[in-house]
Amino acid sequence: MTKLIGVIMAAGWGKRMKSKTPKVLHTLMGKPLIEFPLGTLKQLNIDSIFVILGSLTEPLKERLGERCTYIIQDPPLGTGDALKKILPYLKNNQETDVLVVPGDAPFINTRLLEEFGYSHQNSGCQASILTTIMENPYGYGRIIRDENSSLVRIIEESDLTSSQRNIQEVNASVYIFQASALLKYLPQLENQNQQGEYYLTDIFEKMKLDNLGIFVFCQEKNPEMLMGINSRKDLVKANRLLKEKIIEGFLESGVTIIDPESTYIEENVSIEQDVIIYPFSFLMGNTVIKSDAIIGPGALIKNSVIGNGCKIYYSEIEEATLEQGVKVGPFSHLRSGTYVKRGAKIGNYAELKNSVIGENTKVSHVSYLGDSTVGEGVNIGAGTIVCNYDGEKKHPTVIEDEVFVGSNSTLIAPLRIGKGAYIAGGSVINIDVPPEALALGRERQVIKEGWVKKRKERRKNRG
Repeated sequence: MTKLIGVIMAAGWGKRMKSKTPKVLHTLMGKPLIEFPLGTLKQLNIDSIFVILGSLTEPLKERLGERCTYIIQDPPLGTGDALKKILPYLKNNQETDVLVVPGDAPFINTRLLEEFGYSHQNSGCQASILTTIMENPYGYGRIIRDENSSLVRIIEESDLTSSQRNIQEVNASVYIFQASALLKYLPQLENQNQQGEYYLTDIFEKMKLDNLGIFVFCQEKNPEMLMGINSRKDLVKANRLLKEKIIEGFLESGVTIIDPESTYIEENVSIEQDVIIYPFSFLMGNTVIKSDAIIGPGALIKNSVIGNGCKIYYSEIEEATLEQGVKVGPFSHLRSGTYVKRGAKIGNYAELKNSVIGENTKVSHVSYLGDSTVGEGVNIGAGTIVCNYDGEKKHPTVIEDEVFVGSNSTLIAPLRIGKGAYIAGGSVINIDVPPEALALGRERQVIKEGWVKKRKERRKNRG
């Protein structure tokens, strides 16, 4: 088997995106575009992967980490100039094949690349091109063939004549070269075109002058598989295609999605069978939804684990874990570090952060718990808040099993409330409460008989 090197072309800024962000960092269903080709190449038997970057390198390096070798092209002088940057790595590997893929083509899969690779090897050619047929080929380089259907050249969109614009066979910007061909012909490229750039596609004309065969592999079925993302409009189309694919997969695996059009589910989400998802729900990141859960309507869940039989509606959950049978909502917010145990209920307008909620505990009605550990069978009354931040540091609160916290209570951390204690409604508690004790932290009520009548008389006399 010939040694194979992968190259991802990611140096282009993407002018048609009209953005301060490099094109390959724009997200498709929650994942940057560059992640798609990198993930595909990782699944192939590739000896090394190079990613060619442009001027803004740090965000891409931060995202991709050590999964590839970085090559910098700055200033950007075209695709031919970009690929020239790998020539030093090829001098001792001239029998190696180099697979080149664009960084903005999210739907290219391993099966297609494997088929392309086998066809290239069987062709005996030093270079191969992957093409497809598109009804609307705008933005793509066109494949020019002769009367024998052999490749003549590839012409970029900006250099097309009016008649050439009707050609529907397009260049998918996926190639395989023998390293020796790149070493010989890349230095011969010129920039005599409207853009003043070195086009990689011009290499094929150089090779044909030496009577070298160029193999063209046309993938006519599913041209969307080879679509590139060049504009926000393309990104919308790609989002729709990937969303449909993801949702179809879940429907086939036994998930009920009431209204797919109004439901958003990202690629890394895992959903078990017999889950029901209602409209206007957003499932994002590395979220796991276990069987028999009911999600929505109006749920937003990101990087969280939702246990069997949970019910979540009109609420936001991020970086949290819910055990079996937990109910959340409406209008609650579970923030990072929250862990809710079996059978607990998080009701109307409650907010939790970095807290553990025990089994069968109830937190309802405009309550806030932060940096708190709450035991089993606890009742957190309406309007209860934990004051965990003193302006400099955050402090913990521990509420043991079977505690009753009355409505409108303020718990000032650091604080421990013992098992079975009772906090009277309206209390401000800043001292530890022993088990089974009653704690009251409020002023004695004062009543002044006849005060309103006397006040009215005073105002009348002043008038």
